This record gives sequence, C-alpha cells and structure tokens, in this order.
Amino acid sequence: MVFVINTNTSSQVTGVFEKARAKINLAINIVGLYPDDYHQVEMIMQSISLADCLKLTEISEGLELEIVRGEIENDLPEDSSNLAWQAACLLKNKFPQKISGVRIELEKNIPVAAGLAGGSSDAAAVLRGLNRLFGLSLTRLELEKLAAELGMDVPFCIAGGTALARGRGDKLRPLPDLPAHRILLVNPKVEVATAEVYNLFDELVYHGAENDKAFPDSGPELERYSLENLLELIKGQKPISWQEGWHNILQPITFRLVPGLAELEDRLYNSGAVHVQLTGSGPTLIAYFSRESQLEETLNSWQGPGNVIPARFSGRYSLE
Repeated sequence: MVFVINTNTSSQVTGVFEKARAKINLAINIVGLYPDDYHQVEMIMQSISLADCLKLTEISEGLELEIVRGEIENDLPEDSSNLAWQAACLLKNKFPQKISGVRIELEKNIPVAAGLAGGSSDAAAVLRGLNRLFGLSLTRLELEKLAAELGMDVPFCIAGGTALARGRGDKLRPLPDLPAHRILLVNPKVEVATAEVYNLFDELVYHGAENDKAFPDSGPELERYSLENLLELIKGQKPISWQEGWHNILQPITFRLVPGLAELEDRLYNSGAVHVQLTGSGPTLIAYFSRESQLEETLNSWQGPGNVIPARFSGRYSLE
C-alpha cells in the first residue's frame, strides 16, 4: 500500500508499507562441493506468516534506518551493517536520479540469528517497497538478480511462497503454493555458528574425519538422499502427512553442537507433533501437527525452555 501524508500546503510525505515474512526450510540436502568449497545444495523453502513490518518513506536526501520495538527484544544495528540498509543503499546507488533519500522504520518480530532469514527478508522487503515507491518498474527476475548481491536467501524472499533452490542456493524454481499449514516454531534462544555446522559436516562427509569417534550414531543420518518424491508431492498438490521423508541433512550436526535441541524435539513429539525438524543450520525447530487441538494445547501450555511461536505457511507476494 502506498500512502501520502500532507504535512502542509506545499509538501507531502510519500511512503509504502511492506511485510517481510520469515522463511523456513522444508527439506535440505547437500549434494556436493564446488571447487571453491562452497556447498552445492537442494532446498525446499517456504514463507510463513511470522513477519517483520517495514515503513519506507521518501525523504529529501540520505538514508535513515530506525529499529522499532516489535514482538522481540533485539539490538540490531541501525547502520550499514544491517541488510535493510544495504538493500536501500544498493537501489539508491543504481538509481540516483530517481531515489534521493529513504527513511526505513523496521519493526522486528522475527527472532534474530534463528535460521528464519529475518535479515534477508527485510532486505527483500526494502527492494520490493522501493521498487513501488519510486516507480522503478523492476521485474521479479531483475529484483532477484539485485537481491543476489546481498545474500543467498534474499532472492527467494523477493517473491517467497514455496520454491526449490539449487546450486549455491541461487537457482530458484517456484513451486505450487502449499496450503496454509499451521506450525509451531520453537526458538531456544541459543546461538549456533552456521560456519561451524558446515565445517563439521565437511569433516564428516568430505574430509575423512573419524566419524565413529566424533559422532558414533550420525552415519545413516548424513547419507545423501533425494528430494524428488517430495517435489512430486508438491507439484501434484497431494495431501501431506509429514511422514514422506522430510529431512534436513544438517540436523544431526547442529543437534550435537546444541545438545538441548534433542530434549526440545522429544518434548514436541510427546506433545503430539507428527514431525519435528530443524530449519537451516538452526537453532529453531519446526513442529508439525495433524490435529489442531494438540498444536493449541502445546502452544498454551508450553513452559520453556525457548520461545514458542505459532505461524502458517504463506503464499507468494504480489509484486504489482
């Protein structure tokens, strides 16, 4: 939505509102390494209703970013280290004749460092919003190309919905939107370094580490698998029970780096979840339920550790 506020008879403020929806991974596979040791991945990604809110306003010159208190406590930077700032700066530099100045007000509702692509989604929302605000007429593909300059997850967050990512995560193929499944997210409020997770994975799978000594029960969980049956399920728009082999190949690594995740997983299964899975390299868990009553009971009775957040799957953004 574009808004115009008349401040007096000679001036007005023009702006747009944008939602920046979080992202989860329904399945993650690693199929190889590139010569530069970057991982070749396959991921089924999904937007969800949990979202940050952004207000983008045209100003006379410069770039301003203010983090507004939302549902979570955060200490995010309000400078060039923030992806939202970087996204605005990117478009401002590419279209200096059209964009003189931008003010961003960012309300944070997505937990930080939770594996939910909050920063990437904020950046994508800035690109979408400024495209509308300044009439840049950029297509989805053009926005995704610009988004790739900001980070691996940002191109997906431009359109969102349900999609397959391959290659370095930059080759996107839209999939039919899934129904608005309800889920619970459990964020344990701990940090896990993505680089550490991938480094341990590489030691186990590619670099000949002594697997049995380091991770005695991880072998079968780290075996490669295929996403093809899951993709056919989505393309055929068939009912999903979450027993079809949804899997995150990084999960056994993160579980060993953060032992408390296994306890959270057990609690969710004991509460009636039919499937529990890590999103990304963690640390947030996704719990799927077949009965709404069990989901509601778990949500209402949860007493730590961690935050429990209800959400739904979301469809693609309208880019018009």
